Amino acid sequence: MGRVFNYLCTALVVFFLSACTKQLSLYKCGEFMCSDGAIIRWNQSSVEFAFDSSVPAALRNTMTDASTSYDDVILDTKILIDPSNISAPHYKSDYASLNEDGINSIYYVSGEWPWTTKIPGSLAVTLTRYSNDGIIEADVFIKENAIGDPSKTNSTSTYYYKYLCAHELGHALGRSHSSNTQSLMYPSINFNQKIDTANSGIRGFFSLFDLQIFDEAYSVKPSI
Repeated sequence: MGRVFNYLCTALVVFFLSACTKQLSLYKCGEFMCSDGAIIRWNQSSVEFAFDSSVPAALRNTMTDASTSYDDVILDTKILIDPSNISAPHYKSDYASLNEDGINSIYYVSGEWPWTTKIPGSLAVTLTRYSNDGIIEADVFIKENAIGDPSKTNSTSTYYYKYLCAHELGHALGRSHSSNTQSLMYPSINFNQKIDTANSGIRGFFSLFDLQIFDEAYSVKPSI
């Protein structure tokens, strides 16, 4: 089947391309992914990510918190993210080539956002590369100040950054968007919703539906 590029993220899924925004429509799934499925998975026990040096420390910490919380939930594959690991190749406008370097990376894109026209309103994009054996590489791109300055956030914006990071890691683990409005992978963020910031960890984001999807692909720890 060869190598296939799927572009995944936080608000809308289109086969080969997705992103995050407030209001976009769901499109039909393609050959590899369906709208509510975790069909493609990593066939290895751990997946390591590195940050580009441009990613603010506050955002690195938030992404690390999200990865640690996933590890509390998923049994078969561990996400390894160290906030001090800034060894990822530097971001470049030829973003597709970054998804061919064999390094799982997280980027903070300042200046021109490549998906402005393709996906209006997008906040982040995750590129995931596959082989016949499953996922072999994932790269997360987060737009500069997507939800305000991540270094100067209040409890509400911190919640949404956690949501954004958790959503992107869901894509990196093989999930596409879901039509289930309670799912973490629902293709929009409702910035007007009332939130409980005291329960803003990953378990607060996951619905039973999400846990069932991950259980099919990776197995969920019995304590969840």
